This record gives sequence, structure tokens and C-alpha cells, in this order.
Amino acid sequence: MDLAWQAMIESHTGRLDRAERDGREALRLYLADEGRAPNDVAWMRLYASMVLAESGRLQEADAQVSEALAFCRTETCDPSLLGHVLDVAGDISRRRDQTERSAEAGREALSSLERGEEHPAVTLARVHCGAALWAAGQTAEGERLLRAGLGDLEHEFPNGHFDLASARFLLGERLAKSGRVAEARPLLQQALEWRQTHLGPADPRTAAVGRALQPVS
Repeated sequence: MDLAWQAMIESHTGRLDRAERDGREALRLYLADEGRAPNDVAWMRLYASMVLAESGRLQEADAQVSEALAFCRTETCDPSLLGHVLDVAGDISRRRDQTERSAEAGREALSSLERGEEHPAVTLARVHCGAALWAAGQTAEGERLLRAGLGDLEHEFPNGHFDLASARFLLGERLAKSGRVAEARPLLQQALEWRQTHLGPADPRTAAVGRALQPVS
């Protein structure tokens, strides 16, 4: 599991090539060990899907999180795992423009995670669900959830964070597409500044914010 966490850290610090390599290796090692508990394998598939998604390998990411979700529908799944898997599955679906699937998974993820204690994963699920619902045409509910999640992240990480920059990008992007330029611009500028500093200007995720900012600058 240590190699998977290393891959996550690499992904969040602009080292995508190394993150993808280490994420794939961590998954290979887990799948090769027949003695691994099924819940542990599902967690590993989840982590691998997150790394692959950040690297732009959305089809492969979807395949891994779908395998994890299929296991989570069984009686032997750890209940705490289901919400996390649904959240990532929904976010990957949104990135693949599968809006209805994304919205459905996002709602179920949030319902599952909100049954437990408040946790950063719940906040991120609100952001992802909000973005998914907005993209699916449920603008008011999507914006409410996105803003709620963003507010919690700003409180939790006043000095900036990977997830905070992502939330600002998602809200700014949706606002820009809705023609609300004055609201979108500062959010996208903040997201771009953080990603330029922490991921680097050449990172494709930094470039994505730059593209979203161009029409509103």
C-alpha cells in the first residue's frame, strides 16, 4: 500500500509520469498476490483509478474503479469503501462527459458518505457531486453543493491544497460556461496560480485551467 500512497503524492506534486508508473506497479503487485483480502484489492483498484485519472488515462481509470464498484455491490464489501468508490467513479464519468452516470454515482456517493462522520472525503464528494449535477443540467443543486464543498475546503486549507485548487477550477469552469464571467475569473486565477506553483506550468492540469481562463480574461 505504501507504493500506492507514494503514487498519490507524486500525482499531487506534478510528477505524473512517476505517479502512473508507481500506481501501475502497486496494482500489479496486489493483483499478483492471491492472498490479498478482496477489500484490500478493491481499495488498491480505487487508488490506481485515481492516479490513472489524474494522468489522463480515463478509460483505464474507469475500468479499475468499475471493478472496485462491482465488488462493493457484494455483501462482503467494507461499507466505508462504497462511498469512496462511487465518488471516484462519478468524477471519472464526469471527466468522460458521461453526465447522467456521473450525477447518479455522485448522489449515491454523497448519500453513503454523509451517513458517517464528517471527513475531508465528504467535502470532496460534495464538490464532485455538485460538478456532476451542474453538468447534467441540475444547476441550482449543483452550484449549492459545489459552493458548500469549496467553503469547507477554504476553511480546512487556508494556505492552499490540491483539492482546494481543483474545487476552484470546477466551480470557475461551470460559472464561465454559464456566462458568469466576473464570478468565474478570480476562482480560475487562484486555481491557476496554485497549480503553476505546485504542479508546474507544463502539467496538463495546469494547462486545463489556463484554457478555461482564456475566454474570461
